[in-house]
Amino acid sequence: SGGINAEYGARSLVEKAEEQKRRRHQREKEWQRYYETKPDDRKEDPIDLDRIRQAKKNKGNYPLKMDKDYKVPEHLRINAEKKRRQKLMLQESIYKVKGKFNEQVLQLRESKMTILETISRYYTRIAEINKALDIEENLQVPSLTREEAPHIRLDFDRATLKRFKKEQELIKKREEKERRRGVGGGLMDLLDRGNNTE
Repeated sequence: SGGINAEYGARSLVEKAEEQKRRRHQREKEWQRYYETKPDDRKEDPIDLDRIRQAKKNKGNYPLKMDKDYKVPEHLRINAEKKRRQKLMLQESIYKVKGKFNEQVLQLRESKMTILETISRYYTRIAEINKALDIEENLQVPSLTREEAPHIRLDFDRATLKRFKKEQELIKKREEKERRRGVGGGLMDLLDRGNNTE
């Protein structure tokens, strides 16, 4: 039994040595394949050369602004003319945006006016039908608000003119009173009151 174990042990050692030899040989083949793919040190890769050339071309110049020799390039310098031009461009773009906004508001108002006219016609027709059926119904016709129709404030009648005239007369009397009060420290008011009591 001792001889069998020794023979088995020797065979096991031989197999292990052969396995190690086989693995070493396999690693050497892998290294050989790897070295074959390695680029030649004496030649430069054209892809790398192209990438370097692109990087140099596009990298730009980034000097430190704190450097005493730093000069601001002409296209980056800010002066009054550039700022004036910039301001004019901003004003123009604001004007265009406001104009577009106003156009949209006016279109919406026109659309609303058209809808309100349609509703008014429907209400008129409903009122006729209600009259024929002897039904009383209070229909409130929607209308534009003062904010939606600023042009309405330019429309006026005699009553509006009379009301405006009265407001102007009241303003004029108030200003006259204030002027008198300022002239005599209220002396004119006292004299007016005294005259009114007599």
